[in-house]
Amino acid sequence: MVVDNSNTTSIPLAFVGGLIAALVGAGIWALLTIVTGYEFGFMAVGVGALCGFGVILFSKGQRGIPLQLIAVVLSLVGIFVGKYVAFSHFLKATVAEEYGAEIAVEVSALSLDVLSIFIGNIGDFLSPYDLLWVVFAVGAAWKIPKARTLDQTQSKVRDSR
Repeated sequence: MVVDNSNTTSIPLAFVGGLIAALVGAGIWALLTIVTGYEFGFMAVGVGALCGFGVILFSKGQRGIPLQLIAVVLSLVGIFVGKYVAFSHFLKATVAEEYGAEIAVEVSALSLDVLSIFIGNIGDFLSPYDLLWVVFAVGAAWKIPKARTLDQTQSKVRDSR
């Protein structure tokens, strides 16, 4: 038997917690990529785990399928944002190098043109290896807010005695 103690009042809070976690994870991943000039694919798993924990934290420990889905979707958002921020930074640096700083000023992460370039070329910088890390990230995001079975709950109660 599975215990699903999620409720509808925790869903908005879980979303907020997962979104904050996704953006923090994306920011850390993008910053690390920009500073080192190397993208660490395993950071995607960290984004997924952060989203799972953010969902649990903001929903005050609630778990269940609705919260798992929120964590998964927001982990994918975090991965996308992390990759996009790093991409836009390196695109701006390349434009500055090839065309000058005056032109590079026009390149902004908030530009729909930059977003369009990113989406249009996403296949060029997503490898099967990247997709493997995304699968692991989704797995972490799914597992962390998973409802515990009755057996797991009972063993935790016994262990705490």
